Amino acid sequence: QGGDAGGRFSNEISIRGISGAKTTAVYLNDAPLPESVSPNLIDVSRIEILKGPQGTLYGSATMGGAVKIITNKPNVSQTSGFIGVETSSVQEGDANYGVTGLVNIPLSDKLAFRGSGYYNYQSGIYDRVSNKSIEWLNEGSPLTEDFWEDTEDWNGNPFNIVTDDCTDCSREDKENVDDKTDFGYNANLGFYPNEDLSIVATVIYQKLKGDGYDFAEGDVNSFIQHSNTGLDETFYDEWTNYSLGIEYQTNSGLLTLSSNYLDRRFTESEDTSDINAYWWIEYEKDFSIND
Repeated sequence: QGGDAGGRFSNEISIRGISGAKTTAVYLNDAPLPESVSPNLIDVSRIEILKGPQGTLYGSATMGGAVKIITNKPNVSQTSGFIGVETSSVQEGDANYGVTGLVNIPLSDKLAFRGSGYYNYQSGIYDRVSNKSIEWLNEGSPLTEDFWEDTEDWNGNPFNIVTDDCTDCSREDKENVDDKTDFGYNANLGFYPNEDLSIVATVIYQKLKGDGYDFAEGDVNSFIQHSNTGLDETFYDEWTNYSLGIEYQTNSGLLTLSSNYLDRRFTESEDTSDINAYWWIEYEKDFSIND
């Protein structure tokens, strides 16, 4: 399981060299988000970088500062929009493609809708090669290292790779295992009953999913990832943020009220036995040569 402190969702923001867990706050408009969330927004008005400490205004988790992303509000005065399509190709992989769109529609002189969305596909470049010498994969028995002669750990014990009839394990080779798909939308409804009062309700949804890790094993010039169990190292990060922002201009200043609710689900699978076994084999080769 991935988490805020590790895995592929452990984003870390550094401001003036200050970084670490809960040192930098992230705000989407006036709604706080976990630092591990990476909003992919296409309708942004501006991004403010507030140097820390910002504890007085934004709380205790702002020793490094705060990053505030401010999106555009619905506009009651004009209809506008755009759509964009992009594509590219990558060496060692396939084609990348994506589409983005935005629309702003006035519903009355006091009410407007503004929405944007995107879909991106990024081709992977790494190929997974399964170890075909394993005879007991998915047969309910633990896998030992008999197929690598008598490879042992530091204590002289053979590796023990247990699959427990893993339904996600496969002995098939796979190309471009680090494919990624990212899509989402940003829907806003703005109500402006008078010049001093604005009420904006927002729903932002985003999902990122991938099939494997995007790094080399042992040799950075190699685009091959070795697998013993054939476990798919998939991941996804899905979240929806509901927020309501109210601004009222008074004679003394601007009064801002904000509330939000974040619903997030994420998961990550990693087969560390592949990395450990590969490292040990390379070590054995070097030891034999030196010996």
